[in-house]
Amino acid sequence: MTYFGGCQLEEHDTDPDSSSHRIVPGTWREATCAESDEVRKNQDLTVWSGHTDTEGRYGEALMFTSWGSGDGRTPVVADVRYMDKDKDKPCEHRIYEVAG
Repeated sequence: MTYFGGCQLEEHDTDPDSSSHRIVPGTWREATCAESDEVRKNQDLTVWSGHTDTEGRYGEALMFTSWGSGDGRTPVVADVRYMDKDKDKPCEHRIYEVAG
């Protein structure tokens, strides 16, 4: 399992009984803001998961969003934006690269 901003990212599971077995095999890599923006605007994506805790009630104050294909098989991009202005932590991005 891969975690990002405290949230689990979807990825392929080799166990055929797992709900994540349907996910296309691949790996997550770090990306820049520009790469994340480009990937999101050039594909027809669906939000797969999101977590918004702007006040940090359940951990670090952040907004997490992961995007993927509409058929639920291919993760595409995930973003974390940290909300604590005192820490001035930069946003983070991951892009899913399909294996093969």
